[in-house]
Amino acid sequence: MFKHLSILLFVTTGLGCRPGCEDLLDTDGDGIGDRCDNCPGIENPGQDDVDGDGIGEACACDPQPMACVDGMAGAYPCEATELVSFVPLSAFGATSANDVWGWLDPITGRELVLLGLDNGLGVIDVTHPYCPALVGLLPAGADTSPWRDVETLGTHAYVGSEAEGHGLQILELSGLPDAQAGLLRLEPDATYTGIGSSHTVTIEAEHGLLSIQGSDTCEGGLHLADLSDPLAPALRGCFDEVGYVHDAHCVTYHGPDTEHVGKPICVTGNGHSKSVSVVDVSDPTAPVELGRLDYDTASQLAGDAGAGYAHQGWLTEDHRTLLFGDEYDELELGVPTTTFVLDLEDLDAPAYLGAFAHDTASIDHQIYVVGDRMYQANYTAGLQVFDLSHVRGAQLELIASFDVYPSGDPRLFVGAWSQYPWLSDGLVAISSVADGLFLVRPGL
Repeated sequence: MFKHLSILLFVTTGLGCRPGCEDLLDTDGDGIGDRCDNCPGIENPGQDDVDGDGIGEACACDPQPMACVDGMAGAYPCEATELVSFVPLSAFGATSANDVWGWLDPITGRELVLLGLDNGLGVIDVTHPYCPALVGLLPAGADTSPWRDVETLGTHAYVGSEAEGHGLQILELSGLPDAQAGLLRLEPDATYTGIGSSHTVTIEAEHGLLSIQGSDTCEGGLHLADLSDPLAPALRGCFDEVGYVHDAHCVTYHGPDTEHVGKPICVTGNGHSKSVSVVDVSDPTAPVELGRLDYDTASQLAGDAGAGYAHQGWLTEDHRTLLFGDEYDELELGVPTTTFVLDLEDLDAPAYLGAFAHDTASIDHQIYVVGDRMYQANYTAGLQVFDLSHVRGAQLELIASFDVYPSGDPRLFVGAWSQYPWLSDGLVAISSVADGLFLVRPGL
């Protein structure tokens, strides 16, 4: 009796659970607008939800994670990490994946994953993570490419590619329709043509500063633009002193170097130059390199192996320390997966703290820091999560992992390309080069 009463009350109020919900798209025709429907793809007018997890029992997906048991989640090696759901490349007609980012609608609570693909950008609604729903595909602005990069500011996504003539696509996210039966072809709301091709895109949110790395401008260095008008980036200047820059982490600095507190700072990985730069971009028309570290020489002086290619890094949240990856050292020097730890207490004199050798041989790739955890996508070793309690001593403790490439640990550019660790409820999105999107939850 009480169960039926509760369902009746939900149905009675469910049609209006959000203002105007009854007027929204109703994919399954059950009288419940998709944004209020706990199973928008399959008719479920009673909103039956026996286990109370917010996902209708009629949903075709399995609203249960695949637990990590005895070091395996199904076919995937793991540690303290469950598999929540998976979206294959075939869902978007793609043959490879690359970057991944995420976005939360501050008004509706809708959560999206933005998956870089060789043929464009896939948009996936993960509001119900056990039942990820395809929203659409933003096709590539030029030829297909295995390299694409995306970040967001406000309600807009900024998408670059190595493909010649691609430009920077700009997509308004808040106006995207709900998931529907067919894959929707999305169109960019604008395209910034101040570049043709690029490798990575970085946004410093507080100052609305866009930095594009590895483009066909600025000698491949930082291409700096103002995002005051989100649909019309305005070029401000270049940082080209070191030539090509592969990637950057740009922040409003609040670390221990009081001379620079409050300034927008970019820390760059300078590719084949095997160096890291600290750049003050307070005046993007005239950026200033505060300091540079040749970590190749510093590593060898410390008795470590040296460097191959300065790839990407991320500052700890206190801005004292940089965790940094080198994409070629495993290949060229035969070292295990290695993460470099750099001291940035004095931005004018970055220093070498040491190198942490992992228990894997794979090539390392993207690094992000959330709180006192480092999330690292290491190609054939997959996602690895480390505790940073002893980071200043170049010591990391592995506490969780999920390997999307279960066929060993070779030094190949396959497996986990990147990860997005800022989703709700501890979820992490992993982009797998040859497979697609994995949603996992480390049990931290």
